[in-house]
Amino acid sequence: MASDIEELKLKLVEACRRAYARQLVVGTSGNASARLGKGILATPAECCLGDLTPADMVKVNLSGEKLAGRKKPTSELAMHLALYRARPDVKAVLHTHPSNVAVFALRGEPVPAITPELALRVGRVAMIGYHPPGSRELAEEVATKLRGSAAVLERHGLVTVGQTPLDALYVAEAVERAAKVAFLTRVWSPRR
Repeated sequence: MASDIEELKLKLVEACRRAYARQLVVGTSGNASARLGKGILATPAECCLGDLTPADMVKVNLSGEKLAGRKKPTSELAMHLALYRARPDVKAVLHTHPSNVAVFALRGEPVPAITPELALRVGRVAMIGYHPPGSRELAEEVATKLRGSAAVLERHGLVTVGQTPLDALYVAEAVERAAKVAFLTRVWSPRR
């Protein structure tokens, strides 16, 4: 069991570092988690995802009670827990703030499925209305409306889910690429 926990911590750290390296998050923004039996491993609050180590992960049960870890869990813990309770199929959650998705989030528009990666791998991206970050209302709406693998959070960011932390990362990358292509098609007009 201990080796399973350590392996899951390593996978979570790898996904977090990749998200940071690919600029899906900046500074101390973003958070991630992975299902672990009847609980989860979550990233700590106010930490850069690019700097995390396995020792930084926080273990909590599905009620949010901290079971292990030196640090406080992410301020978006309620959203992660609500998703795990509503979606037994979800094994990992990643919350990012990608730049191109932010354009759609600020406009309150869903990212259109205009790229093959998004259309085939992700499908429809849910749109979640604005609620303060970390709020119970945000957690409830995400858990209710995220039926696929991605949701844009109005004026906030993106949440993706998958079977592994890397699966959730790949979904985030696909949504960000589609957002970039959609944005560029709106601002660029070809010469004729």
